[in-house]
Amino acid sequence: MTRQVICRISQKRGFAPWIHPRSVLLPLLLGTLLVLSACAAKQDMNVADAPAIEPYPTHGIEGLEDFDQDLEAAGPENVDLTQEEKIAILSEGEIKHPETPEARLLITRQFLFLNRERRGTIVTWMDRAELYLPAAKDYFRSRGLPTELAYLPFIESGYNPLAKSHAGAAGSWQFIRSTGRKFGLSCDKYMDERLDVFKATKAAADYLSFLHGTFNDWTLALAAYNAGEGRVGRLVQATGAKNFFDIAAVNDTLPASDRLREETMHYVPRFLAMVKILNNHTALGYDPMMDRSLDCKPVVAKSDLDLESLAKGSGLSWSEFKKLNPALISDQTPPDRVCTVYVPGQKAQACSAYLGGKPVLASAVKYTRYTVRRGDTYSQIASRYPISTRELMRINKTRSARLRIGQKLWVPRTKGSHTAVASNDSDNKVTTGSGGTYRVQHRDTLYSLSRHFGVPVKTLMAANNLKSARSLRAGQEIVIPGQAKKEHATRVATNSSGSTYTVSSGDTIWSIARRFKLSPKDLLAWNNLDRSSTLMPGDSIQLTSD
Repeated sequence: MTRQVICRISQKRGFAPWIHPRSVLLPLLLGTLLVLSACAAKQDMNVADAPAIEPYPTHGIEGLEDFDQDLEAAGPENVDLTQEEKIAILSEGEIKHPETPEARLLITRQFLFLNRERRGTIVTWMDRAELYLPAAKDYFRSRGLPTELAYLPFIESGYNPLAKSHAGAAGSWQFIRSTGRKFGLSCDKYMDERLDVFKATKAAADYLSFLHGTFNDWTLALAAYNAGEGRVGRLVQATGAKNFFDIAAVNDTLPASDRLREETMHYVPRFLAMVKILNNHTALGYDPMMDRSLDCKPVVAKSDLDLESLAKGSGLSWSEFKKLNPALISDQTPPDRVCTVYVPGQKAQACSAYLGGKPVLASAVKYTRYTVRRGDTYSQIASRYPISTRELMRINKTRSARLRIGQKLWVPRTKGSHTAVASNDSDNKVTTGSGGTYRVQHRDTLYSLSRHFGVPVKTLMAANNLKSARSLRAGQEIVIPGQAKKEHATRVATNSSGSTYTVSSGDTIWSIARRFKLSPKDLLAWNNLDRSSTLMPGDSIQLTSD
């Protein structure tokens, strides 16, 4: 029976083709594996050398997608286990698995491949993990879960918090969006908490705990983490398997549609091999792992904040802030909820002080709102601003070119152009009292602009060197000569919350305060501004405290 099981396993794609029922090496291999098992039971580590074992092909590890073909071309290769490797392979950890020759064969292949063929990669992973591993192990320990589960990101992502797969998984723990959301990770256009190593670790602990509760075995839970609980559950029901290796023994006899994928067949043995390497890494010649835990403290940030201003207010450069906060994929916090940001411990007080004062709103810094009108397209809107169509879609976090009337878009604030650049409301199409510039909007005509600004069509054409009224195009900046209509000189609008004033070119807080007989200090407070804030044409200034 054991020979049949090993033969079935050996005939899978990627296993050494030279192991078959009539091979003269099979008795030697089986006998050696049984000797290894017996020695493990007696805790006698002075075992005989293992037979030749090819490095097992792998998928999902960085840069090894083509390794199957390389392996098949290379053929079998004699490999002798060192004493340290034998001890590591026979060592037991927190996550138990069957101590059968078949299981040890699968794990040994992965062990040799990782330890010998990818030592440099493992060194990189270990160096990266030193920032996160101590906290992850402490968290799993606090939950009463095996701390070795904190090693799972080694084979998922190499502990790279920015890792993304072709299948859409992201972060150190490689959550897909649906599973991430199920276990509490926000994934939207403002933030992707799958990239937050700390929150993702908590979500992974929740998910793994759920899977273990479902299957009552860690090897099945790990297989389900990779393949999904539905597929593993169906296989357990169909085969009566008690662990992953029970499924592995019969997987190739099942209908093709029911089998575990090759990736999952490699996944569990690879993880167990990685655990053995990490638990014995100094004996295997790796440098001792250091505790270089990130010096960071979580702080709750308000909604709709400009993150570059938050970083500056916390005493951090933008690159330093982004390194600690890869989950914040936008340059602002979400407009509808608070979120967690991370800052160095020594900067936490400055960050809290900034948040407790008058932090800069994202909507008041770089962008302003544009209301979509009939006939608008992204390319037409982009032509009115110093921005490309692609960038306009990027800052609005969309890949769809569809727009709807009344939809609000973020558009750049611009200098030296009139408020119509920032807003397309008709009552904002105004120049300064001594003339100025205006960026043409969709559906504008020289006649409509002439009526609006009280400037003859011929004067507009002459001032802008236009040979024909049809020369006007959306996005074009034109000169408005002479006086604007008197009724637009002071633009005060009354809304449900009081009075607002639309800023003209040259306005300052102090000039507006003087005009409306208000205190500059009050204006700054009512509009969440400070003395260094810059007003742009088109900004709306609140003139009351309500």
